[in-house]
Amino acid sequence: MDPQIIARPDHTVSRKQISPSAIKVLYGLKDVGYTAYLAGGGVRDILL
Repeated sequence: MDPQIIARPDHTVSRKQISPSAIKVLYGLKDVGYTAYLAGGGVRDILL
């Protein structure tokens, strides 16, 4: 199953709400050629 990607204008999650460590990991993976997503409980908690 492909991940459901919600475009930035269609959600209320801001990078300011995400742990700097999580952002660092996501960009670190991207920089070496991987695709990474923020998903699961972390996203749920931000949305609630």
